[in-house]
Amino acid sequence: MIEWMHGYAKNNESYHRSNHGGYQSPDQFFREETFGQYLNRISEHMFTSLEEYGNGIRVSDHNLYLSNMWFNFNRKDNYNITHTHPGCIVSGVLYVHTPENCGEIVFIDPMAHNSSEIDENISETYTPVEGEMILFPAHLPHRVEPNYSDDLRISVSFNICAS
Repeated sequence: MIEWMHGYAKNNESYHRSNHGGYQSPDQFFREETFGQYLNRISEHMFTSLEEYGNGIRVSDHNLYLSNMWFNFNRKDNYNITHTHPGCIVSGVLYVHTPENCGEIVFIDPMAHNSSEIDENISETYTPVEGEMILFPAHLPHRVEPNYSDDLRISVSFNICAS
C-alpha cells in the first residue's frame, strides 16, 4: 500500500487544508480502482472499530458511510494545525508508518475557552502506533505536532457521516 501511495503522490498534486508541509492526497483518492484491494481491508477494520467505538452500534442501522478519506506524508518538521471535521460524526486515522518522534495527535477540549488558568486538562495527546486506528468525534478540535524524525510519517485519515 505504501508503494501505491508513493506512486499516486507522484501523479497527483497535494491538497492544502490543515497540513503545513508534506503531502495530503485528494480526499476521494480511495475511489481509484487500483486502491480497491487496500480499501476493502481498511473498511473492514474501520467499521468493526466503529461498532466497538459506538458500543455495539450497527453501522447499517444508522445509515453511516465513508464520506472521504485521504492519506498524509509528513516529513521532518511537517505538522497539521488545529481543525475539526464539520458535517461528519466520527473521524479516524490509520497509522501506516510511525517512526519515533513523528508527532503526536493532540485533542483539545472544545470548552477550553471556558477553563480557568488552574485547569490543567484542556488537551489530551495520543502517540501514534504503527498499524493502529483511532476514532474520535469529528467535532473535536485536534492538531498534529511536528514530525521531528528524519523519517516519513504516513497516515490515512477519514470521516464517517450519516445520511
